[in-house]
Amino acid sequence: MASIFRYLTLFILLPTLLACEQKSESFIEVNGKTYFANSEFVVLDTPIKFSEGPSPNFIEIFWYGCPHCERFEPIFQDWQKTLPSGLLVGRSPAIWSEVMVVHAYAYHIAQELQLGHDFHMQLFTRILSLRVSKDVDFHKTRIASLFAEQGIDRQQFDTLYASELIARKVAFSGSLMKKASINSTPSFLINGKYLLTGSQFGSSQELLAVARHLLEKELQNQPSDWW
Repeated sequence: MASIFRYLTLFILLPTLLACEQKSESFIEVNGKTYFANSEFVVLDTPIKFSEGPSPNFIEIFWYGCPHCERFEPIFQDWQKTLPSGLLVGRSPAIWSEVMVVHAYAYHIAQELQLGHDFHMQLFTRILSLRVSKDVDFHKTRIASLFAEQGIDRQQFDTLYASELIARKVAFSGSLMKKASINSTPSFLINGKYLLTGSQFGSSQELLAVARHLLEKELQNQPSDWW
């Protein structure tokens, strides 16, 4: 069980994205099954390197309006506890519509206020209930009311929503989506090199087994003096 978790909250450090070279990999073997590149997993043509350190990282790209993401969340939470120490683990909200921009702002504001995992799950519940509407102002108002239940009044919410800090975090999430060509949720970016999408696997357990294999491979590739 991992004894140390350093969360990549992007989000806080806002690392720059850098390009690096990548060798092609045509397939991997996990638990006796073969998984092919650009089928079950994608090897990015231009890998993404986060500038704050050499640590392997695992980023979940999610959407509060995705029921699959909501169901995956407790499985993901338990799985994190089994990872080796020294990994950067984080989330980034998906953005491909105007209402999803509002949802991304909600995520980053909640992270900035350190409202915790319970509130993270409350955002899933609230935003899933709003899916029938594409009205941006309606989404923002209903989300702001959820923050108000935590003692964050509308003025404070709007101030954070308009802040440069939160805008930069949301822009980073959007940039990550484009650089990794992500178009579905949940998706998982491993060390900026491999992209997994939930729809390519028969179960969450199978997906996470492949993710672990790739993460452990990246750990083995770390410089010997990194530890």
